[in-house]
Amino acid sequence: STHRGTLFPYTTLFRSPVINGGRLNIGNFSVNTDGSFSAVSTSQNLAGVSISNRQIVIRDERGNVRVVVGYLKGF
Repeated sequence: STHRGTLFPYTTLFRSPVINGGRLNIGNFSVNTDGSFSAVSTSQNLAGVSISNRQIVIRDERGNVRVVVGYLKGF
């Protein structure tokens, strides 16, 4: 069944072979509609990884780019 705008308790378990949607934001982890995603530690610690169809970027705890794999223009 379809539930639009319905709030579910955090203990609710959903099972489905396919989940269609647009964008997913769970705390410091996000998946965008183009398939790219990013994950960072916390708002104070900006260490994390971002992956797109063109590159992988790894940042240190200050948010400074430390590793880029793939498309390097702009770095």
